[in-house]
Amino acid sequence: MIDKRLVNLTDEYETQLAKLTAVVMPNVDQIVERVYSALSYVASMHMLDNHAQQQLIGSYKLLVGMLFQGMSNSIDHEMNGLGQQYARQGIPVEFITSVMALVHQELLDIITQSEVLTPFDKIQSNQAITAVIGYCQMHIQQAYSQASLHNELARFLKVTGISRRLFDNLAVEKLA
Repeated sequence: MIDKRLVNLTDEYETQLAKLTAVVMPNVDQIVERVYSALSYVASMHMLDNHAQQQLIGSYKLLVGMLFQGMSNSIDHEMNGLGQQYARQGIPVEFITSVMALVHQELLDIITQSEVLTPFDKIQSNQAITAVIGYCQMHIQQAYSQASLHNELARFLKVTGISRRLFDNLAVEKLA
């Protein structure tokens, strides 16, 4: 479990994020379209087949929606799932930072242009969005790293013919 204090994601910010649902959610499709459009120029996106690209678009929608639903165990689970999905699809790790930065920019644009938020609410909202983006990015990258290591270990064991049990025993002997 990642500690929310690492990114200053306070209860007050979570409350502020919940208030933004009505401002942000009607714009989810626009946010996702703009993020996907920006990423369409990245070479690694062209390596993905149409199905994988559609999965990514769906994951962006899920991501944006989850940012405003509160920090429950389900968001941790969903962010971990996104990290694992990106690793399975072989998406470069820097892609995670790119997606999060682009989503962040789009959200800040929407908040800044909102006519229903006061100037103080806009400041609080920007800070809350920055915190929740950081929190989610840490979850996604942690899951991505773990899944990538697991995939690399599986390939190593297959190529070398070493069993997982033998590998684990060798690792324990080295640590002792």
